[in-house]
Amino acid sequence: MKFKRHIVSSLLVATCFQAQTLWAVEFNEAQGAAIAIEAGLAEDNVVENVVEVISAEDPSLVVIDAIQSAPAPVYQPIDAEEQLNQYLAAKGLRGGWIEGKKMYISSGVAFFDSEDPSYDESFITKRSMKAMEAKLNAKADIIEFINTTMSALDKVEVAGTDIYAKFNERKIKNQKKLAAQQRVMAKLLSDFDTKQAEALKGVTFGDRAKAYMDAAIKRLDKTYSVEKIEEKKRVKFQKAKERYLAAQAELEALEKEISAFSGQERGKSSSQIATLSRMPLFGAVTVNQFESWDADSEQYKVALLVMWSKSTEKMSRAMITGEELVIPPGPETLQTWLNNQDWATVTGGRRFRDEQGDGWFIGVDARPVGSSSSSERQARGLAEMSAKKEVAMSLFSDMESKKTAETVMIERTNAQGQDASEALGSYAASLRSSIKNRSISGLQKLYGKKVTHPISGQKIYVSVYGMSSNTARKALAMQASNYVTQLLDIKSQQKLKGTKAGLQSAVRAAKQDTRTYHEAKQTAKQQVQTRAVGVAPKAIQSRKQQSAPQNRGSQAGVYGGGGADSFDW
Repeated sequence: MKFKRHIVSSLLVATCFQAQTLWAVEFNEAQGAAIAIEAGLAEDNVVENVVEVISAEDPSLVVIDAIQSAPAPVYQPIDAEEQLNQYLAAKGLRGGWIEGKKMYISSGVAFFDSEDPSYDESFITKRSMKAMEAKLNAKADIIEFINTTMSALDKVEVAGTDIYAKFNERKIKNQKKLAAQQRVMAKLLSDFDTKQAEALKGVTFGDRAKAYMDAAIKRLDKTYSVEKIEEKKRVKFQKAKERYLAAQAELEALEKEISAFSGQERGKSSSQIATLSRMPLFGAVTVNQFESWDADSEQYKVALLVMWSKSTEKMSRAMITGEELVIPPGPETLQTWLNNQDWATVTGGRRFRDEQGDGWFIGVDARPVGSSSSSERQARGLAEMSAKKEVAMSLFSDMESKKTAETVMIERTNAQGQDASEALGSYAASLRSSIKNRSISGLQKLYGKKVTHPISGQKIYVSVYGMSSNTARKALAMQASNYVTQLLDIKSQQKLKGTKAGLQSAVRAAKQDTRTYHEAKQTAKQQVQTRAVGVAPKAIQSRKQQSAPQNRGSQAGVYGGGGADSFDW
């Protein structure tokens, strides 16, 4: 039976710690085979004995083969997300639903700042958490494709009457008043100081005009107080002075009003979006993973490629129900595949098919070993528990994605009457993947080893767990067998308890039965009475003989009974 299989490069990441350089590891295609992506799953075919079949002839078959070997890494200055994009392009794939292959491909990216991973003690743990975040982002993309509830609101608000236009009208009128009084003052001042009068005529409005006017009023006040000026000019000066001071006070009040109003919103545009997706997701698996650290930005990044297809869902279904799932055999055994992986660069869930056509869901996690036995014990425990979780989350999980986004543009008018605007954005997301009280059969530890993480150079413990439809069936059979044995044990225990209870009951009944006692008592009484009748005369004679007195004298001594000094009886 023939089936297509693409051999692709697996881009895995490491860093070569050189100043101001980003390094990423790529496995050479010529040196080692890698994960292959073909397509989704054929239409459901059910054969006898609930055996699920994935046909190798079907063009929609998804085949994800294992990496054959782990060659020496090749360093490239490229970040994780770019690696993922190049990987997809090289395979002629893209994100989203691919009709011909019956699959959905999504990617998730997460990152955090790290000054230097080599001495960041929590780097490996943060790496694991960010890989989880990237996976949730990718899974959220899948369920949002399937179904999304969306709310959106676009709104524009514009302020009412243009108050600045009214301010402008008042200001223009005020400036005309001030200009008129300035001309009057300049004309009166020309009689005494032509130069100062010309300067006052030429000055524009503002702080300099106010200073020139104040100086002109001061000069005219002084001049008119000591010199004889005709009354007509004096009255004209006084009116101009009063009108100028009134107009100046009006200008100051107007400027205060304008200042108080400036900065207020003149208009507001907003766009609000909220999405909610919530559903169970079965069989979403990580196909490949890329990670990098950039020395310039001091940022670590992890990018995951996640796939859902009909085949992965069918694998999940078979493991849940214990059905047999027949798929084309893979090129190598599970143990060979486990031994050939570079587990230092793998986290999350994977899928694998062995040489016998058994499909596996694989879970991988790693934690820092530390420098003590207690820290290593903790690392092993955390890695093993998280690896188990990765298998379960690949099989089935309840996914929920809540996202909200808002963009706001606010327009304000400044003190000069000009509009200024600013734009603000807000984004919030809540992603959840959960299982609760799920019964899982066939989950087992496949591999565990201490390795060195290439980017950070830290020692980590990697734990690999997995299950297949075959191990699920075997585990369910073991469960049934043990319960049968328990049933037989219960029956056996009940029989033994019943037998013992019967014996104890017989003993209690015998103790309560007094007939034998009374019969024996009566028999003994009769025997004693019979014997007593035959021996009575001799007994009386014997007593008479013993009563006769004898003269034997006093005796002294110690008497010991026979055998008193014997210790062997």
